[in-house]
Formats: sequence, structure tokens, C-alpha cells
Amino acid sequence: MYVTVGGAKERSFGRKALPCLLALLFGAASLADRNVQELGSLADPARHMLNGALLHDMIQSGQVLHPERFAQQFYSHYPAISLPFHPPLFPLFEAVLYSVFGVDPAVARIAVAISVAASVLLLYAIVLAQNGSLALALLTTITFFSLRISREVASDVMLEFPALALTLAALYFLRGFDRNFSLRTAVLFAFLGAAAVWTKQVGVSLGAVPWLLALFTRRWHYFREAPMWLSSTIFGILSLLLVAIPVAVLGWTGMGGRTEKSADQLVQHHAAHYIILLRGRFFLGGLILLAVAMLWSALRIVQRRDGWLTDSFYLAWIVPFIGVALVTPRWDERYILAAYPAMIALGYLALFRAAGWMLPRPWSWAPAGAAALFMCASGFAFRPLLIVSGVRPAARFVAGQRPMRILYCGNLLEGSFLAQLRAANLSPPPTFIRADELAPGTLTPAGLNEFAHRFGIDYIVLEKTALRLGRDESVGLPTSKMELEKKFPIFERPYSPEWSVYQFINRLTAFDPIDAHWRTLELAGWQGYELGVYRFTDPSPNPPSNFRLRSELLGRTLELETNGQ
Repeated sequence: MYVTVGGAKERSFGRKALPCLLALLFGAASLADRNVQELGSLADPARHMLNGALLHDMIQSGQVLHPERFAQQFYSHYPAISLPFHPPLFPLFEAVLYSVFGVDPAVARIAVAISVAASVLLLYAIVLAQNGSLALALLTTITFFSLRISREVASDVMLEFPALALTLAALYFLRGFDRNFSLRTAVLFAFLGAAAVWTKQVGVSLGAVPWLLALFTRRWHYFREAPMWLSSTIFGILSLLLVAIPVAVLGWTGMGGRTEKSADQLVQHHAAHYIILLRGRFFLGGLILLAVAMLWSALRIVQRRDGWLTDSFYLAWIVPFIGVALVTPRWDERYILAAYPAMIALGYLALFRAAGWMLPRPWSWAPAGAAALFMCASGFAFRPLLIVSGVRPAARFVAGQRPMRILYCGNLLEGSFLAQLRAANLSPPPTFIRADELAPGTLTPAGLNEFAHRFGIDYIVLEKTALRLGRDESVGLPTSKMELEKKFPIFERPYSPEWSVYQFINRLTAFDPIDAHWRTLELAGWQGYELGVYRFTDPSPNPPSNFRLRSELLGRTLELETNGQ
């Protein structure tokens, strides 16, 4: 069913100006949702920012032909990089922007905002091309980008939207798949799809989309023709190179992501968790609508009813992303985020079709419009979790002391602190040691004093909180040899004014149990979270010039050089 609104001028506005306005709106919102100069409290944003800084510094120093040696040296100063575990394409984009604007969290945030804006334009264009409906394109776009999970990853340095922009670009070239799949289209899809994989590995799901499309649309002759096989060959080779190059060149062994569950246990476990996530994200009514819409679409494909080619496109988009997520050792909502736009489009399309039977044609958009209004209002009712505001001032204060060796005791904000330290652009950069990479016995008061003395630590940064998350590095600290210089409160909003409204909605709908858990922690423990900067009063005058650390992300033990005194 095609649902259009307005006359020629309105349709022209909807095709050209409206998607650009939406791109500007959601791109700006991604920058405004959090302090643009800070990173979130999770580990990944700092890693993604510093991965770009690593490539930028390596290119600037002329050490491109010696990446392993340079990365090891960089790690001794900023031990929060995750290449090659995380792919290098987005860090390369960051490096280009860093070369123009300088290395800073704000620049990395702008890189993500650009990908958000590009994703808005591409999603709108895909839905409009598939359905010819301005209303469906608008409602699908604003709903997806208003989801709290979308706003969470859009407002931090995360890979989801850079990968999604390339995923949508690849899918855009399949919009006329049922009519023609030329060599040009096949090659463009393969390269854009591989670029998505080189941004975030979940993009490997794209490899199955043309095959499922050919199956669903019954284009049997595509299986015998060159474009299909050429596209899959290019995509497969480029995707395999993402793993083969680090293994062959760097001897990378990867991270342990294995599971003891059997395949069927893994699928059952993940399916149960993803259903809970979907219920929290779309409410119970939305979850039922999505299930009915996908089953209805499958039935329409079998019966070849009006619009079945469009249904085929969306289902061929959804199935591989869900399938890969179900067999991945870990589960995370971000792994299925790329399937959400197609799921939302199918849900609204089902509402359009049902309303077309019961309401006058000019009002067939009303049920979907009401649902979109509710989803957008619920998405924009709350700011992203854990708004960080104090890490940058703390890092700038430490940088102003010109330290040579820093020991960081904490397990939540060390990545953010490192990223801010790199943004301060100290020369020479200090050696940075993370307490969570040391032997447990080192973190007793006596052990820490001995370690800090032996390795010539001059500054210690200590996280302090009422919460206990994993190993608690704050037990028994500070020691008698740590002299407090300054304390920095970390999180904004010691009390969230919308909290009572949130609790009310959560009780009515089982809205989002995971989100509710983190908001409870925010109020219970983050209120007293702070970074304390201490000067260590007894550093050795002759510390060793190197030490060994095991990096799980890099998959090896590193021999790190330290700064001299």
C-alpha cells in the first residue's frame, strides 16, 4: 500500500527538504544529548577515540611501516586502544578529522554526528524508494532515531552509526533488486558492505541479504548469473582480510569470545534476552505488532499479494542481522540495532494496511502516526544515562602538573581519563599504568606504596564511589604517601527530575528493565562519584625503564617502555 500526503509542493518538500532537516535535527541532537567535550562512562567510547588518535599519531610520525612497534609505544602512554579487535575504518575517518581539527573528544563526537546525519538521509531514501510513501519514510525515520538506544549510541563515540551509515548505503543499492541486479550494483554493494564490516563486524550479516532477496522474490536466474557470485566473492574476500591481516602481519591471537553453551542453548538463551530487550524498547504492544507484521509479511510473500516485493526487502534485511546476533557468543542490543529500521517500517506498514480497511484513505496514516508520536515522546522523555562532566577538568589538571608516570586506580572511567589526557597533547606524554592490569596484591596499601616507589609514580588518580563494581581499587586507599591535590565530581544531575515519571511508566509497561537498573544505580551511587588526584610523595629516583603488562584486548603480553625522570 502506498500512502502519500499533500500535493505536488508538499511531496517535493517531503522528498528533498524534509530529510535534510531531519538529518540536521538528529545530527545536532547527537551532539547536544551529552557534554560534547566528554566521553561516556563505558570503555568503548574512549577506545574508539584513541584508536583514531593512534592512527593519526602513527601517520604524523611517519611510522606507518612499523605499526606494531608504534602501537606498543603508544599503548605505554594511552593503554585504552583496541585495534585490531575493533576494525580500523572509523578510526581512519577520525584520523582525517583529527589532522584538521586536532585530537579531541569533540572531534570524535562530530565524526559520529556526521554518520548519524548520513544514516537519516539514507534510511529515509530507502523507505521512500521501497514504498513511495512520504508518511512511512517520515514515521520510520523519526521513530528509529528517537529510540533511547539510538540516542545512547549516537551521543557517544560508538561504532553503531558509522557502521549503520555504510550498511544503509549498501542496502540502498538493492532497492531495485527485483527488477535488476547489474554488475555495477553488485560491486557497489560488495564494497559498501565490506566497508560496513571494516567499521563493525556485525556488518557481515549483509553478505546474506542478496541471497535471501533472490530467494524471497523468486529471482531464480540471479543464482546462475555473474553479479550475485561476484558480489559475494568481493564481499567475502574483503571481510576475511579484516581477520587475516592482523593475524598474518601482527600475529594477533584475538580475544576469548568463546562460550560453553551448545548452539541450540546459545540461540535459546539469546532469543529470550532479545525478546526482553524488544519488549522494553517497543513496549508489549509494539512487540506484538512487530511479530504480527513479520508473520503477515511472510504470508504475503508466499501468496504474492500486493506489496510482497517490499516485504521481501525488509525481511531479507532483518533475518541475517537477527540470525548472526543469535549465534554470536555475547548478546547485546547493539548487535541487532541495524535490524530495527526494517522492523519499524514493517510494523508501520502493517498499521497502514490494517487502517486502509477500516478508515477513509486520507486517514490511513493516523494509527501509525499516533504510534510514532508515542514512541518519539517516550524516546525523548529522558536524556542518555550517566552524563559525564568532570573527567576533562580532572585530566587537564593532571596534565598541568607535567607528570612523568601516572597510576590510575579505578575500573570505570580510566578510558575517558586517558582520552582526555591525549587531548591535552602533553609532550613528552606521561607513562600511564592502570591498576586493573596489575596483580591483585599490588592494590593493598603496602603493595601500592611499594609499586609506586619502585616504578617512580609521581601522580595517582583514584576513583571513589559508594558503588562496588567488580574489583574495588579504592579499598584501603589513599595511603599515607598519597597527598591529595584536588577532587573532581564526575556526573551531572545528582538527582534526575524526571525520575518519578520514569518509575511510573516503568511500573505500567515493564518499560526497560535494563535501563531502569542503570538509572537506579545512577541515583544510588553515582551521586558521590569523584576522581581524586594525589601526588605520590616517595617515588624512586631511579625507576626501571620498562615493565611487562598483559593486554587482553590486544591478545598478548607487552614489554612497555616508560619515561625517564
